[in-house]
Amino acid sequence: MNDAINKAIEVMDITRKIAVDGSPYQAMLAEAIEALKAEQAGQDGGQELLQLIDDRGYWEEKATDLAEKIGAMLGVDVGEHTSKNCPVESALGAIEEKEAEQARQDCYVSVPIDAVNWMKENFPQLCIKAGLCVKVGGRLYTKTIVEKG
Repeated sequence: MNDAINKAIEVMDITRKIAVDGSPYQAMLAEAIEALKAEQAGQDGGQELLQLIDDRGYWEEKATDLAEKIGAMLGVDVGEHTSKNCPVESALGAIEEKEAEQARQDCYVSVPIDAVNWMKENFPQLCIKAGLCVKVGGRLYTKTIVEKG
């Protein structure tokens, strides 16, 4: 359509140039040329808008595919894209939850009970300082879960 508009503008411009000066046709042609140029500018903007819409749709589809694959890897259903659910946000939430779970697991360390008992007997203060034991009422108690510091 732009080629047709360009050709019409060209023909009208040539016609305007050869029209007799002061002729009413010259003014009408000039107005028609300006109207066609304005329409063409609007169509060009429309094409840019259509391309933007296509690009947005393409990348939204890619983001949804990525979210679904992340959900599958984490064993989480990210759901369909609706007004109340965004699969990308669901996938990000699942990642954050998995990271928090991993951080909680990284906070603990397994210590053999024999080693703790040996420390309680031989180095009670060090056992307390290391966070393996707690002194309550003059007695030393072993913690069952000790956070890694």
